[in-house]
Amino acid sequence: IFGVACAVIVYFAIGHRPPPSKPTAISRIDPAASAESTGGNVLRFREDRRDFELAYETQLLYPDGTSRMLKTTIHVKKPDGRSYVVTAGEARSSKDQKHMQLSSGVHLEANDGFTMSADRATYDKDLGTIHSDVPVTFSKGRMSGSGTIIDYNENSDVLMVEQDARVKTVDEAGQAALDFAAGSAVLDRFNDLLTLDAHVHVL
Repeated sequence: IFGVACAVIVYFAIGHRPPPSKPTAISRIDPAASAESTGGNVLRFREDRRDFELAYETQLLYPDGTSRMLKTTIHVKKPDGRSYVVTAGEARSSKDQKHMQLSSGVHLEANDGFTMSADRATYDKDLGTIHSDVPVTFSKGRMSGSGTIIDYNENSDVLMVEQDARVKTVDEAGQAALDFAAGSAVLDRFNDLLTLDAHVHVL
């Protein structure tokens, strides 16, 4: 009798079990992706020195091994102390993680003040090169320039502009000092050397 009474009391104390709530639907960015993650870092070391870091806000992995990253930041440090940061709204990486297609606003900023911007570009991690086939702008200090179809080699620190090269310099007051225009140009940043070719005009 005592056991039955306890069971009745416990039953009424617990009450009826509420119906299970429906699970919240997960909002997918891309249904074709096999996995999605938020907030991550990829680090690469040479011996005991970190020379490459990739950070992203969102990453999507696909069945073929490729990946897509949103709001990406790349930090590169060279053995001689030079470093630069590349940011992009979106980056797509190959299966071997060696080639990246950057888009939605690409911006490079070196630790010596050199900057470069384009709408899209490709980055080769092993070769250390950035290529863009769209209009590009660049600047450092009182120098600024633009062009189309560029290649930047981070190892030699050389910027090649294959079409519509334009470079301007201003004085300390911000007034125009020199204006260069040419079919192509090569800017050797390590040696502070600008080479112009094809229909060169200097004002």
